[in-house]
Amino acid sequence: MSKLLPIIDAVSGGSGRGISYYSAGMKCARKVVLDNEAKDGRLTREAEGQAPREYGKGGSEATRVGTIYHALCEQWHGKGITFPKALPSNDLYDTEYHEAERLFKFYKKSCRNDPGYWGHVEAVEMALPRGEEDIAALAEYFQFKGKLTALMDMVVRIDSEAHARIKLDHGITLPGTGLYILDHKSSKQKANTGQWDMSMQFVAYQLMYFACTGEAPRGMIAANIVRHKKLEAGKSFNVHCVPWEEAERGRLALTTMLNVSSGLIEMSMPNPTACFDWFRKCYHYEQGNCERV
Repeated sequence: MSKLLPIIDAVSGGSGRGISYYSAGMKCARKVVLDNEAKDGRLTREAEGQAPREYGKGGSEATRVGTIYHALCEQWHGKGITFPKALPSNDLYDTEYHEAERLFKFYKKSCRNDPGYWGHVEAVEMALPRGEEDIAALAEYFQFKGKLTALMDMVVRIDSEAHARIKLDHGITLPGTGLYILDHKSSKQKANTGQWDMSMQFVAYQLMYFACTGEAPRGMIAANIVRHKKLEAGKSFNVHCVPWEEAERGRLALTTMLNVSSGLIEMSMPNPTACFDWFRKCYHYEQGNCERV
C-alpha cells in the first residue's frame, strides 16, 4: 500500500562551512577531517570483523524529523509545497514525515494559521555569502581567511501589528519593529533559553547578515516546538530572542573561535577526550580510522 505525501524541498541541515562546522572543530578537529573524508568516499578502512556502514545517511530520527519539520515550515511561509509522490506506507520516511507533520500543524496553530504571522517574509532559506562581494565583506569583517557560510531559515520584517500579537501570544517583548532572523527549532524537552543567549549561531548569523547587507537585524528569534506526546498551548511552543546588542558583544569571541578552529582542522588535531561522548564511542575510533594521536 502506498500513500501520497508531499515531496519536500529539504536540505539535510547545514550550509557546508557554517558555525556548526567550526564548533565541531573546537571539539575534535580530527573528527571533522575524517567526517569529510568519509562523505567524499576517501575513507575505506573498516574495523576487523565488522560490516561496512553507510556513513552519514540520514542522521538520527530526531534529525530527520527536524529536517522535514523545518522544510514544511519554510514552504508554508513562502516556498510552496511541490507535487506529491507515492511512498510505501511502511517506509521510514512515511513515519517520520507524519511526526513532522504533527509538529507542523501545531506550529501553524501557534501562528494563528497565518503564514504572515511573523510579519513580512523577506527570505526563506537565505544562503550567505551570495557572491564574491559577500565573501570579501565577511573576510574583512571577521578578519578570517577561511570559508564561512550560513543558511538562515527565515528573514522577516516585523511591523507593529506582528510585534503586538507575538507579545500577546507568547509573552515575549521583542526589542522593537524591524528586521529579524528567525530559526525554527524542535526539541524533545523545553529548551533552556540560555543556550541561545550563548549560542555562536545566534551571534554569527546576525553579524554575517550585517556584514553582507549593511543592515543590522534587531535580533534573532528561536521559534522552538517541543515534541510532547500531547502538544499543548503555552507548553509545547516557546519563543526566545537574542538581540543585536548581544551579537555585537560576541564578535571578538566568534572571530577567535573561527581562526583557532580553522587552524586545528588544518592540522587534523585529535582530541582524545572526545572519543567517548554520552556513553557512545566515536565512529572513527570504533572503525580504527583514528589513532587518537
